[in-house]
Amino acid sequence: MTGTGLRQPVVTVIVGPTASGKTGLSLMVAKRVPAEIVSADSRQVYRGMDIGTAKPDPEARRLVRHHCVDIADPSETFNAGMFAEAGRAAVADIASRGRLALAVGGSGLYLRALVDGLFDGGFRDHGLRSRLNREAAESGTAALHDRLRAADPDSAERIHPNDLKRVVRALEVAELSGRPMSRMQREETRPADFNARWYGVRWPRESLYRRIEDRVDRMMQAGFLEEVRGLLASGLTEADPAMDALGYRELTAHLRGRLTLDDAVGEIKRRTRQFAKRQMTWFRPDSRIRWFDANAESDFEAFAEVIAREASRTV
Repeated sequence: MTGTGLRQPVVTVIVGPTASGKTGLSLMVAKRVPAEIVSADSRQVYRGMDIGTAKPDPEARRLVRHHCVDIADPSETFNAGMFAEAGRAAVADIASRGRLALAVGGSGLYLRALVDGLFDGGFRDHGLRSRLNREAAESGTAALHDRLRAADPDSAERIHPNDLKRVVRALEVAELSGRPMSRMQREETRPADFNARWYGVRWPRESLYRRIEDRVDRMMQAGFLEEVRGLLASGLTEADPAMDALGYRELTAHLRGRLTLDDAVGEIKRRTRQFAKRQMTWFRPDSRIRWFDANAESDFEAFAEVIAREASRTV
């Protein structure tokens, strides 16, 4: 109950690795209950990045209203804190109209920021950050990640060894505060003014990898290369935040003459498989998630029926 005596809204969260079928499942749920979707994807926020981010197509967005899609330019920095603000505003708007909010995505950090709150920290030191970046340049990011594993094992488990920005940030907080950032995140975040019911879709690894490779092939057939060419023609460069997204970096390297197209596509598939593995590493320990185990014979309509039936009690 809220302070006004009104029941808190309940957000239905649908998670899973890339290519697991989250989007289709969310649309099936929305056919059954009056729902709107809050996209929790760190790249679907960017305008003009449609094919490579597997953004819902115009027909899906016509049938079901989507929030937090196309809200930033690719040249702009957009982070989890900004998403939490936009996402919570969307949830409040959806709830005010008596509809169900479906938060759908594979960005664990964005979903955690939305539901649990995000630790801002306040512990920042430009000199320390510069020193850590110099050390990474001299000794390699893996060496910094090893240091993080000793100082903050929980953060090291979630942060990929090659993610220099997040490794440096976690070390910065640990050195300045004397406490692991993961502990501070648990203790000092502000949860949302709503409850959340979590569901997830997971596949056997090899099946998921085949789905990923098939989806990359479909993206290429749909014009992914032309999409990247158009973004570069509009003035974007590899230094712009959004262009670090999966696929965009590799196809830019092809268009700049550094990779053949076959090599670029192969690299997209490889990195997407790695990304899916990291997503599951993030989600797997979360005991709130009720998992649907999918395979080639799975009836996603049955999954949707379960979610919709439970969600309808809260709308």
